[in-house]
Amino acid sequence: MNKITSLIDILSAQTEKSPERVIYVSGIQNGDWEMQDITMRSLYHKSLEIAYALRKKGLRPGDRTVIFSMQDYGTTYAILAV
Repeated sequence: MNKITSLIDILSAQTEKSPERVIYVSGIQNGDWEMQDITMRSLYHKSLEIAYALRKKGLRPGDRTVIFSMQDYGTTYAILAV
């Protein structure tokens, strides 16, 4: 059994169990409001993508950062990435 040490570990474990589980539904504005299902898999992979990009830019565990984001699903990805 793997020891869970962080929020991303929990997300990873849940993604393995239920990758297509819808976590939440987000409204996106493209002229009109459009609803989009956010799955465990998409949440996990997009969060890792942002985390790797931040690492590449020099951000390290324990560093502070600011997240500027619209109130949309991108904010959730960014919070999990940090």
